[in-house]
Amino acid sequence: MNPRLLHILILLAALAGPARAVQQVIQLLEAQTDATHVGYTLVNPLNAATVFDITLFAVSYPSAQPGPPDPIAPAGWSAQVLALADWSQPIGGVPIGGVNFRPSWAQFTGRAFTSAFAADAAVLGYYVDIALSAGQWSYVPIDPVHPGASLAGFSRGGTVASDFLAAGPVDAGTFVESIFDAPGTGMGTFSGAATTVPEPSAALLVLLGAGLCGCCRRRRQRERSV
Repeated sequence: MNPRLLHILILLAALAGPARAVQQVIQLLEAQTDATHVGYTLVNPLNAATVFDITLFAVSYPSAQPGPPDPIAPAGWSAQVLALADWSQPIGGVPIGGVNFRPSWAQFTGRAFTSAFAADAAVLGYYVDIALSAGQWSYVPIDPVHPGASLAGFSRGGTVASDFLAAGPVDAGTFVESIFDAPGTGMGTFSGAATTVPEPSAALLVLLGAGLCGCCRRRRQRERSV
C-alpha cells in the first residue's frame, strides 16, 4: 500500500474513535500493516503539557515473536536495536574503530532505561541525526517532529503492543551541550503506551462507511427542505 495513503488512513482511523475534547499528549499510533510488520506514526500535538521537538523515541515490542525486528525509519532518521546496556552508550552506538560524540540515550533523555521499560525488554530506538558545531547541537540533515506535526514511515517486524518514550529539546533548533554533565537538561520527555488503530483495510471501511452515512444524511436534509 502507498505509504502516504497508509499514513492518512492511520490518522483518520484514530480520529474515528470515541470523541475526545482536545488532544493533550504525544501519541505513537501503531497498525498491523501485514501479518509480520507493524507501522508507526508519531503525532506531536501543539498543546501538550510540555511542548518540545521530538528528535528521538524508543519503543518496546513483544520479544516472543518470530523473526528479527528489522526496524525501518523514514528519510533523515536512523534506527538502532537497544538493550539495557546500550542505554548508557552514545546514540547510534560506537562504530568499530571510530568515535561517537553523541550523548547517550540516558544523557539525552535524562531517564533510566527501567523508568520506561522492563530491564529485559526488547527495544528499538529511532532518532534524527545530530552534529556538534560551535558548542551547539543541531539537527542533521532534516528537522525533527515539531509540535503540531506528525511523521509516518517507521516500521518493524512483529506484532502490535508497544510502549514508548519520546524526547527532544524544549528550546527548538538547538541542543544543550551540558546534558553530558546534567542529563536531560533542556529536554522534554513523554512515555506511554502506543495507540493501536485498525488495519488499513478496516480503517478504509470505517471511512467509507462514515462518508456514506454523511451522504445519506445530507440527502435526507435536502428532501425535508423541499
